[in-house]
Amino acid sequence: MASLFAEGSSPEDLSVNLDKDPALERVTWSKFAETEEEGEFFQVRVLDDDGGLLWEGPKVTDTENPLVFGNWHFGYSLPELAADIDGDGAVELVTPAPQSDVSPTWFRVIRWQGGRFVPARMGSLLESPRGTGKFPWSKSDEWQGTWISSFLGVEADGSFRVQVFEYGGGVTTRQGEALVGIEPDGYVVKRWTKPLKPLTDLPSPMANDEPLVGGVVVYRARLGAGDHFNSAGERLAKVGDILRQDRANYYKGKSDDEDGPDPLFSTREARDGMDRRTPVPVGAAEEAWREAIVNGQPLVEVEVKDTTLNVKILNQ
Repeated sequence: MASLFAEGSSPEDLSVNLDKDPALERVTWSKFAETEEEGEFFQVRVLDDDGGLLWEGPKVTDTENPLVFGNWHFGYSLPELAADIDGDGAVELVTPAPQSDVSPTWFRVIRWQGGRFVPARMGSLLESPRGTGKFPWSKSDEWQGTWISSFLGVEADGSFRVQVFEYGGGVTTRQGEALVGIEPDGYVVKRWTKPLKPLTDLPSPMANDEPLVGGVVVYRARLGAGDHFNSAGERLAKVGDILRQDRANYYKGKSDDEDGPDPLFSTREARDGMDRRTPVPVGAAEEAWREAIVNGQPLVEVEVKDTTLNVKILNQ
């Protein structure tokens, strides 16, 4: 590969050789705006080895702009890798598209070309055919299967360290890590470094600020605007998906003011346990309860039991 990835000194800094000389350039990003409606916006800048500016991305509060990055209410989209990811000799910047808990990871890829970054592709990396270890680029809307969920780095031989996630509707959920090599249309597993392994349903309860009643966890949550959208910015229509997105946002630092902690759902793997529980209304007719949650922003109290999430609306 013509360019190799080297980790920077902080999460806001990647070092990479863009022009094939001995010195590394730096790709950095910093927040330039925050809006109540969408969240935080970041601008990418490229600096030479002396700190001089080579290129900077636009400063526009537009979540659809492929050169604008963010930590938005419906998911974050910040760079995680800079490398020649397809063997064409040019360096690409790889960024997960805004990602919720209810869909595979999509990646935005921009390429260093002519002294600037330009959009190159967008898609997911779903295993196809299943069981082959091949992950071609895809624009499928499939929400179950096995996919590359993140790029972790590059090895000296040019293979990529990736995290792989497998989701089967909340029943067969596994995660692992692998080294993958470049294929004409994507990647193929060369070696599993951490084979796909079933994930635990829920961790054991831990001390927290919310009451535990008879060994059952109870927490409160304001189901705000950001809890009602998936990674594509599409409105969620199911109570269970909204409850799960609320917990994902809470543990990603995008909580609403009245959100409370829980001891169970701090990781994506643990939140798979929410899918195996049926949301049921407490003290309200189901139709009105569902309408208030799907189309409103109520404060709710959630009691977690073995097979249900008992949801009581406290106020709207």
